[in-house]
Amino acid sequence: MTKKSILLSAMLLVCSMSHSFVYAFFDTNKPLVLILLWPPGSGEGVLTVKVSKAFAIPHINTANLLRDASNEESELWEQARECLNTTGAIPDSLVMQLLYQRIKRPDCQNGFIMDGLPRTLDQTEEMFGALGPRFEILAVSIQIPDEVLLAKAEGRLICETCGRVYHKEQSPPEVPMTCDHCEDLLSQRKNDSLELVQKRLTEYRHSWEPIFRFYREKGLFVEVNGNCPMEQTFQEVKTIFNQE
Repeated sequence: MTKKSILLSAMLLVCSMSHSFVYAFFDTNKPLVLILLWPPGSGEGVLTVKVSKAFAIPHINTANLLRDASNEESELWEQARECLNTTGAIPDSLVMQLLYQRIKRPDCQNGFIMDGLPRTLDQTEEMFGALGPRFEILAVSIQIPDEVLLAKAEGRLICETCGRVYHKEQSPPEVPMTCDHCEDLLSQRKNDSLELVQKRLTEYRHSWEPIFRFYREKGLFVEVNGNCPMEQTFQEVKTIFNQE
């Protein structure tokens, strides 16, 4: 794989869950910012890492923005820490400053992936205005039915000791409720209760729809089937890219 910029093809063709097709025309001289939009509980981390490694572009989310800022002990980190200590949240403007600081690094010159960012319509509009002249921005919505996500959460089991994750039906441990690796007792996280997962899904649909609409109206929104083996979803996402 070359070190040249990762570019979008002149015509993008992505097949969505409904088997309809989305076409968009892009400036092929710009590196790509890929925004992955996932419903909660879908296991997005695995795919994001695979895409990041496959195309040698960094993965950026709020958590690693804060981690990087704390490691550098920057002034922005001090502001973020004060906000977290006093209000438990970081203002949109500060998140955007952390993002703009991060993408100045050389590893972002060929593009990058954003996961869970932007989170509000205000962030979306500001970021589009700031990055649009330099980057081609594309939002990719991974489509998974709610009933699949609910079943996935209901069966998820965690080993608190070593962190391994199992599923009662899809990837059960050899001995029921016992970790194969460290033989400690498995448990279900409180966050995986059906009530809480359904609440998060409802909030996700409501809060992210304006963001979907923003990108859809600009012709920069595609849907990819996430209700299939991870490798198949990965291959669909890969079709978005074209390397020169």
